[in-house]
Order: sequence, then structure tokens, then C-alpha cells
Amino acid sequence: MLFWTLQRIFGTCTIIVYIVPLILLDLEAVKLLLFEILTWILIILQGNRHSILGMTLGLHRYFSHNAFKAKRWVEFVIAYSCAAANQGGMSWWAANHRHHHFHCDTLEDPHSPVARSVLYAWLGWPYDLRNARRSIKLRYPETVWLNKWCFVIPWVEWLAVWGLSGSRAFSTLVVLVPAFLSPFGTLWFNVMSHRGAPDPEGCTAGSYRVPSAVLLGESEHRDHHDFPGKARRPGPDLPYRLVLRPMQRLGAIWGLRE
Repeated sequence: MLFWTLQRIFGTCTIIVYIVPLILLDLEAVKLLLFEILTWILIILQGNRHSILGMTLGLHRYFSHNAFKAKRWVEFVIAYSCAAANQGGMSWWAANHRHHHFHCDTLEDPHSPVARSVLYAWLGWPYDLRNARRSIKLRYPETVWLNKWCFVIPWVEWLAVWGLSGSRAFSTLVVLVPAFLSPFGTLWFNVMSHRGAPDPEGCTAGSYRVPSAVLLGESEHRDHHDFPGKARRPGPDLPYRLVLRPMQRLGAIWGLRE
């Protein structure tokens, strides 16, 4: 419970509390940096890193659904990427996601916009104590450490980029801002992907065909609820094509469930 609380104080959506003063302190520098192409390139790259490695491959396919197996060093890279994505500990994230699958759109569902409100399903449930204690077992001590201290990683990266670039404003824009936006996309997806016709159990999982979800292989949410363990998803599924398949050929991962 202590680490869950710390994650909510210093990370996830609450990180905006620290970003706003930092931007105001360096407002003139921030304004200038927003006209630099490099700033936007790095923000976009960071966003893709969080979406591909952190969320869809790490938190979702690997830790939540065991869609593939990975060597220990690969799991460390995945776990680090999950921590950098600023969406909470991977054990907590995966446990609540599995609970969502088991209890889709019932009052037991952690983030159902049907059983509860849209606002709760978007922003409320990560801060609900009823969802705080769920967890899955993690194998390696380094993964356990990253799971507990995940909220530290965005701040470590912020300090590192600040030190290397000499610009606090630059570091805030390319590290903390993407870290803040990362959970919002995932949390909003939880709402928009449950607007379909209910199945016999009442689950309203449906399609959410915005470009980002399509490219990430996350758009066909009904298919995901029917076959949650698939490593390859319908559509372009760039994470599968650009990351999983090449790593499988290199022998870094195996056992892809297709």
C-alpha cells in the first residue's frame, strides 16, 4: 500500500502537479523550445516509446496476458519501459487488467464506464483504494524493484536529460510531459473501447478505430476480450511487426501466442 500511495503522489496523472510549476519557472524557455523541431521529434518518440514498449507490449501483452516469453534481460528492459511509461506498477496494472477481463462491465470491473461513470472509468479508478491491493507475482528481484519504485524512473530520466542538455525546460518538455500524457491515453481507451453491443455476459467491448489504436494493434477490443493472450493483434499491429517478430528471430523472446 505504501508504494501504491507513493506512485499516486509522485507519478501517474498526479505528475501534472509538479509539471505546471516547472513550466511556469521556465516559461520563456519553454515558449522558445516549442518552436524547435527537435523538441517535437523527441516528444513524439517518447510518446511512442511509452505506448509501444511500456503499455501495449509490456503492461498489456507481457505482464497482463503472458502473450510471449522473454529472457531475463529483455524482461528488465520491458519492466523499465513500463516504469518510464508512468502508468503505475506493472503488478498492479496487470492484476487490475485481468480483473477487468474476468468481470467485464460489472460492478467488480475496476474501470467500467457502463457499470460506473465515464469520469470514474477514465480518471477515478486508479485512485480507488478498492483497486489498490491487487497484484500478480513477479519472478525477478530487479522487476520487483522496478514495480515498487516505478514512480522514480520518470524523475531520474528528467534529471539525466536536464544534466546532459543543461536545460531544465527542455527536460520537462521531452520527459515529464510525455510521461504525464501516457496514462491519459490508456485510461481514455478504457472508456471508448467499451461502447459496443453487450455480449451474453454483458461485456460491451467493441472497436475503437482511432489511428493510434489501429497502429498499436489495440483497436479491435472485442477480439481482444475473446482472445486475450494473442501476441499478434488484428490490423497493422506495428509493435508485433517491428518489435516482437525481430526479437523472436534473434532468440530474445519466444512462445508468441498467435
